[in-house]
Amino acid sequence: MSTSEPTGELSAFLTHLPVPVAVFDARSHVRWANRKFEQLCGDPSVLGKPLNELPLPSLAEILPAEHRSVRTLGTTLLRERTVDSPWRAYHFPVSPGSGLVGSILFDLTNHVEALREARRWRSRLLDLVMSLPLPIAMCTPTGRIVEANPAMATFFTTKMSSLRGTALTELVRPVDPTVLPKIERVLRSGGRATHRFSVEPLGKPADGAEMTLQPLPHPELDGAMLLASMARRQQAENRTAEPAMTLSDREARVLERVALGKPSSAIGRELGVSVDGVNYHIARLRRRLDAANRTALVAAAYTRGLLRPGSWPPAAG
Repeated sequence: MSTSEPTGELSAFLTHLPVPVAVFDARSHVRWANRKFEQLCGDPSVLGKPLNELPLPSLAEILPAEHRSVRTLGTTLLRERTVDSPWRAYHFPVSPGSGLVGSILFDLTNHVEALREARRWRSRLLDLVMSLPLPIAMCTPTGRIVEANPAMATFFTTKMSSLRGTALTELVRPVDPTVLPKIERVLRSGGRATHRFSVEPLGKPADGAEMTLQPLPHPELDGAMLLASMARRQQAENRTAEPAMTLSDREARVLERVALGKPSSAIGRELGVSVDGVNYHIARLRRRLDAANRTALVAAAYTRGLLRPGSWPPAAG
């Protein structure tokens, strides 16, 4: 570790931080750095070098101005990452009148990529939910609707926009009043089981319905979300009466990837099958499920229970 400033307890604290830390003087020369900063620069002898000579171009452009602000105001400064830089920085005056400013640097590259993947994940799931004929809503862990598909809006004879922000308990009442407290306890304990129970839609004829709640991880909703689906009681009975359909392991893997929206070429590469082989399995599945196209195939697969309704990525049931 390069040593010059600071000293004492502050130096001991900064030395052992698991992120890059450096102290700069008024000319933006490095006066002190911990090992993580040296590793970031790929240079064990950064002491005394100006910031613009270090292999950190994105930081060299923004840190001097931020350091001047800290010196002028004599207070700490927290800078969030920007479009041009993945770095989040915490700047602080080392000691009054010294002109030295310390910078603790946090590389958010992985965090930013994780957020992008979360958005892609949500977009794919939302596209799938919107295309299904089964009434489905994406909800917070407390049961408040974030998005609902057209089929769900039709089920409750309302608009999709009207369902957003609505609690499920404002739409249906469980026939068994003890079922929701039981589900809440399971969710609080981290349970991921699917819950299916009878409900009575509020404000509608008491013909009854069946609700299915499927918890699954979600990076944008406090770590989890609920998928809620509805079925008329007669539909649920008909679904139960349908003969069970089984898939081969190869058919299941193909179906899962079709549900992800992948083309035949990508499916073939992943499974080690020719494009013609993939298309053969898809055509056979479409015939068995009487599906006109891939979207209809995925919808039918969910309806028949061949794909688990609350699983993402799609998984064969």
